[in-house]
Amino acid sequence: MSKSAAMNHSLLHSVQLAIPPSAVIHVGAGLGVGRLHQWRQSYVEHAWLIDAEPCTEEWAQEFLSTRPNWHAITATLAQEECTVQFYHASNSAESGLIDPTTLRVFWPNLSAIEQSSRQAQCLDKLIGDANLGQQHLWLIIDCLPALPILLGASALLQQASVLWLRCVLPTDANIASGSTHDELLAYLQPLGFECASICETNHPAIAEILFVRNWRNLAQHLHSTLTTAKSETASRYIELQTQFVKE
Repeated sequence: MSKSAAMNHSLLHSVQLAIPPSAVIHVGAGLGVGRLHQWRQSYVEHAWLIDAEPCTEEWAQEFLSTRPNWHAITATLAQEECTVQFYHASNSAESGLIDPTTLRVFWPNLSAIEQSSRQAQCLDKLIGDANLGQQHLWLIIDCLPALPILLGASALLQQASVLWLRCVLPTDANIASGSTHDELLAYLQPLGFECASICETNHPAIAEILFVRNWRNLAQHLHSTLTTAKSETASRYIELQTQFVKE
């Protein structure tokens, strides 16, 4: 393990202790291996293991038999219900909604084996009003692009405390919209999420980024927004009242 990876492992352990998840939604759970599965080392009462391919349901069976509040679901996710093109890549870990040929800038030998039309749905509708426990929700997205999935999970994001996302770091490559670090940061910061860690993967331009919600800053932001709105409403009321008196 590299020094950077060891530091991120230690940080993640600290986050798990400080913000223990009562529920985890893991999108792109795949074959059940990799750093983003580290959360399974601790007790989690509620979990959803989601992947566009049925491989997750296969390995997850041993967990589902002893954990009644865990679920393995085969589903393709997008921002909204729509028909999408799904690409099967020569490396199954890169199968998804991005044409694998556009990722050759990172992996020159990557290719598309086949593609098919699929019906996608949004994460909010898939999870619905399920019980997310009494503590913290962790949302993990181990696929590209992550932003459309987040846009289809606005209700869940209101409850989430930790986000762990796969993304593309700043690069000159022409990558599908919604995949980059900058796009995720621009969307999540106004929602109260702060970047706690960025860890490179098997390519230095592909990273796993950990966001932690700063509830205090979010509350201050909402208070400021509400105060401004009240002030604007009061000013408009006075303006209308003055205009009415003149008439």
